[in-house]
Amino acid sequence: QVWDYTVTSTQTNAVDVTTNYAYYLNGANVFYEDETAGDGGNAANGYDFTLVGSNLPTSITLYLRGQANVIAVNPAGVFSLTYNQVVAMNGASGQTSGGMVLNLVVDGMHAGVQFHFQLDDTSSAPDSTF
Repeated sequence: QVWDYTVTSTQTNAVDVTTNYAYYLNGANVFYEDETAGDGGNAANGYDFTLVGSNLPTSITLYLRGQANVIAVNPAGVFSLTYNQVVAMNGASGQTSGGMVLNLVVDGMHAGVQFHFQLDDTSSAPDSTF
């Protein structure tokens, strides 16, 4: 059973800051492509998510626009996603910015958990929390 998730670490780099932040916008995790404008420095960076529940799975499926994306989960319930991976989940739509909602499926059953993401392909990651 999985009933929630948390962001437990981040690899997202803000400009000229050694601290990494987890960014949120209206309850959505924000993925920045750029570290500094135009360099794509955060495209391969993202967040580690930890599933909350019992008898946690070793893999999950995130559905976006009818496309299934299987994600490996470690025994502690942790998995990672980056900007590039989330963009690849869009398939033919080619969406690189804006909001999206992915539905969590475990063992073929919808868990009722949704991942809300906001992609930003033009801004640099801020230097502090906001």
